[in-house]
Amino acid sequence: MATLSAIRRDDRGQLLLVGAFILAILLVALAMVLNAAIYTETYAAQGNDRADVFDTVQYRGDTEGALEGLVATVNDRQYITRSDARANLTAGIGDWDTINAREQAATGRATSLTFDESDIHVLTNVSQTNDSLSFTNNSTEPDWAVVENVTDTQSFTLAVAPTDVGITEADSNDTAVLESSAFHVEVVNNSTTWNVYVFQWSSNLTVAVESSDSPGLDTYNTTYTSGELVELNFTNASIDGTDAPILQFYGDVSGEYTLNFSNGDNATGNYTLVVDGDVVTPDDYSDDPAAGPTARAVVTQLDVTLRYEMQNLSYETPISVTGGANDV
Repeated sequence: MATLSAIRRDDRGQLLLVGAFILAILLVALAMVLNAAIYTETYAAQGNDRADVFDTVQYRGDTEGALEGLVATVNDRQYITRSDARANLTAGIGDWDTINAREQAATGRATSLTFDESDIHVLTNVSQTNDSLSFTNNSTEPDWAVVENVTDTQSFTLAVAPTDVGITEADSNDTAVLESSAFHVEVVNNSTTWNVYVFQWSSNLTVAVESSDSPGLDTYNTTYTSGELVELNFTNASIDGTDAPILQFYGDVSGEYTLNFSNGDNATGNYTLVVDGDVVTPDDYSDDPAAGPTARAVVTQLDVTLRYEMQNLSYETPISVTGGANDV
């Protein structure tokens, strides 16, 4: 009996060992299953995150391309005023944003574009390309305001052939005569007025600058054949490619200013003026470059903020697009 009891005790010990071994195997297997499940879930989440990031980057690229197209379209329409260009671009962006936000919402995404009017950078390009035309406006008025509210000038060149209006050598220093007879460009800011007279007398051409801050005329003289074009480059202060200190004032004009033409019927030629400013009267400009001066507002840069949101992702980025490189 003692032997039988010992055997039974050994069997129970073996059974306990076998049971413990089996339990250990089951625990290991369960751990492996749990680890596999966790890995699969993590990998799937990472895969979804990567897909979301890819979608976000792609949407940003699509948005940038659409904005470039809208800027190009507005510039192609050649609006005369900067306000019209800004208004039409703003409307176009709003329509695009609304349509795309609706489409993205159907897939659980929220998108939006935000910007201010100041984020639409627009220049005004005023030009005349027909050398046979005078410097009057489209209604042939000789005295008119070309641009106003100018804060910066990209370029201003004027090629002019003054008409012989009988100015004599004695008259060439008489500002009253020049004011009434000679073609001149007038620049006016909040404190000073500059007049740039261009006229011929005998076989000479004179460019004379008068400032309301300092009496008298600063002059540039050269021999001249009637009908020839003489180029005044206000941007780099030169006349026919030669340095002309009398034009250096233009680069020093501070604050907002207005630019006028006076006695425009007493000269012919061409000009190009690109400014951060506005035309005064849209009707002063022609739709036909061959018939008169033209003006167009050119969008040069647009800055917006794109926001893209999903359940597990929030993304905000600035987008800047440029345009009008060939128009300024």
